[in-house]
Amino acid sequence: MGAIYAISLALISERLEGEELITANAGYSVKEGVGGTLGILFIGIAMDLFTADGTPYVILLACILYFSFVLTRLEIE
Repeated sequence: MGAIYAISLALISERLEGEELITANAGYSVKEGVGGTLGILFIGIAMDLFTADGTPYVILLACILYFSFVLTRLEIE
């Protein structure tokens, strides 16, 4: 999961330059920080509800949500 951050920043740097790159990098970093904080909170709540099984449930839910998002962006030729 940690490699997604580095790969995303590399993709941003390939597509943007100058001020746009700075803005995109800052926005992505903020979203990454907020997501990391909320993820930890959701894992803690899930562990309270489902004991140690809460962590995989939260990760599974995050993957399903991300996969659903990708499917909405998929262009079929």
